[in-house]
This record gives sequence, structure tokens and C-alpha cells, in this order.
Amino acid sequence: MASGSNSGTQVISMEGPGSQGSCLEPQKLRLRVCDSEWSSLDFDLTRLQSEPIKIKDVHRKEGRPQSLFELVAVVTFLPQPFSFSKLICFQPRYLMVNRTFHTLYVVQSQCEELGTFKIFPQETSVFHWSDADKPLEVCVTLNDHEYSGELRIDSIGEFCMRLKNKYEQDSTILNVSISEETNSFYIAFTDVSYAPPYRL
Repeated sequence: MASGSNSGTQVISMEGPGSQGSCLEPQKLRLRVCDSEWSSLDFDLTRLQSEPIKIKDVHRKEGRPQSLFELVAVVTFLPQPFSFSKLICFQPRYLMVNRTFHTLYVVQSQCEELGTFKIFPQETSVFHWSDADKPLEVCVTLNDHEYSGELRIDSIGEFCMRLKNKYEQDSTILNVSISEETNSFYIAFTDVSYAPPYRL
């Protein structure tokens, strides 16, 4: 069985057991994004699953790193009279939320040469990894500022970071809040330079 749905420029394809399989057998699917390889983790339709589905993009030019897409599934039951049916929605695992009035630049650690995610003020943007073999951490910067240190974004938490201005004796302080909603992580950045996190 194979099916696909088109969302913008990306297509999610699925394959699983044929129509001859029993409804009592495990109902599992594998996914791919566009022309990537099939996911290594089977998605089990018979249970509520929260593990991320990791998909590598292997169809890059020879010698180029493989991107890594992480998806999560949200499984809900439909209301009556379809209460025995499940609605399965696939969505990105990471979403970057820029609550500042600055353009935010996010890059995977050690992967600046592979491109930067540019997030405009008050915008929410999907994030995926540029190189599956490099550390799954990010660095953040603003215009005319130095990059931050490496940040992990796969656990709930809140902290502040200081971005040093390249040309002035000044810094911008960002509050970083990581929350989880419907299995996806929302990483929100807020400018709190007006209120330093500590006063002694």
C-alpha cells in the first residue's frame, strides 16, 4: 500500500501491509519525505506513538552531507459516528518561534557552510538538521552579533543567552523557552535585554 499527500513542495509517502493482511495483525507504516530514504522506524497504527520518526535525505550530490528530517505523529479519535476511526497527523518535531523584532538566524552546530535557517520577526518556522552525522545542536545569532554556543533543543526547559555585538560594546539577551505541544517542540526566542535575568 502506498499513498501520498502534497503540502507545499514536500510530499510524504507511506508504505505498509497490503489489503490481504488481517486487521488483527500489527498495522505498521514506513514514511519518506520527497525522494528521501524510507524511515528506519515503523509507525504502528495500533497504538499512540510519541517517538520521533527520523528520515535521512540520501539523494544529495555525491560527497554532500545527508539532511535529517524528524517528524512526529499526533493520533486522535474522531467524534461520533466515526469514533472507531483514528485521525493521524504528521508534523515537524521542531518549530522555531521568533518573538523578537529582529531577524533570527539558526544553524546546526558545525554546519554553518551548509546554510542557515532565517526566521523573520514574529514568525514561526520549521527546523530540520542539515547534517545527520554532526551533533544535533543549534547555534543562534542576530544581525551584527556573534553566534551563541551550542544548544540542545530536544527537552523542555527555559534559559537565557547573551549574544555579543560584533562592532559595539553591547549585547542582546534572549530568553529561550522550549515547550512541547502535540509531540512537537516549540523553541521560542524573546528579547529580554531590558530586563537582565540576574540583578546582584
